[in-house]
Amino acid sequence: DLDILCSVKSTTLSNQTIIHVYKPVMNNQKSRSLGRFLSLGGGGESSADSWKCIKECYIAAESTSLHFLRSRLCVGCSRGFEIVDLATMNTQSLLDPADSSLGFINKRDTSRPIALFRVHDGQFLLCYDEFAFYVNRNGQRARSNWMIHWVGTPVSFKFEYPYVLAFDSQFIEVYHVETASVVQVIITGNCTSLSPNKTAVNLCVTSPSPTQAQEVLRIQHILAQDPL
Repeated sequence: DLDILCSVKSTTLSNQTIIHVYKPVMNNQKSRSLGRFLSLGGGGESSADSWKCIKECYIAAESTSLHFLRSRLCVGCSRGFEIVDLATMNTQSLLDPADSSLGFINKRDTSRPIALFRVHDGQFLLCYDEFAFYVNRNGQRARSNWMIHWVGTPVSFKFEYPYVLAFDSQFIEVYHVETASVVQVIITGNCTSLSPNKTAVNLCVTSPSPTQAQEVLRIQHILAQDPL
C-alpha cells in the first residue's frame, strides 16, 4: 500500500478541475506512516522530505467536494459525482446513465453534489444541496422509495449511523438514514460545521451582535436507544 496526498485546484473561469496525486519522499525510508509524513513542523527524522507529483487528472467541470474510496477518488462537481481511477486517472460518472430512475438528476442542473457516505451492503448515500438518495456500487438507484428533501440549503454534511446531519447556515437538520424521517431540527443561527469528517460533531456559532462573538459547540448523541 502506498500513502498518497491529493490536491485539487478548481477554477471557475476555465470551468475545470485539476487533481494532482503526490507520494512522499522520505529521509527515513523505513517509516511509511502518513501521520509521520504530515508532521512536517515537528522536525523529526521521520518527517517527509518532500512530496513528488506522480499523476494528474483533468475534469472539465468545477469541483465542490472530494471523497476517498478504497482505490479511487470521487469528485463532486457541476457534472455530478465523478469517479477517478487512481491507477489510470481515467474518469467516469458515478451514476449509471442507463438507469432511468435517476432522470430527476438531469432535470436539476442547479443541484450541487456535496457529500458521499458508504452505508452498508455496498450502498452509498449521496447528499446534494437539495436532496439525498441511495445508489448501489454500480451507480444504480437503490431504495427507490427512499429520498430526503432538505428544508434548508445545506453546505456540508455529517454521517453518524443511523443519522445524517445537514448543516445549513442557520440550522441543522437531523434525519434517520433508514426511514428518511426527520428526527430533529437544531436552530443555531449563523453556524459553520468544523471538521465535518471527524468523529465529533463540532460547529462554530457566530453571534449576531456587533461584536460577532463566536462559540464552538459540540453536538452529542444522547438518545437512550435508536428511535427506529
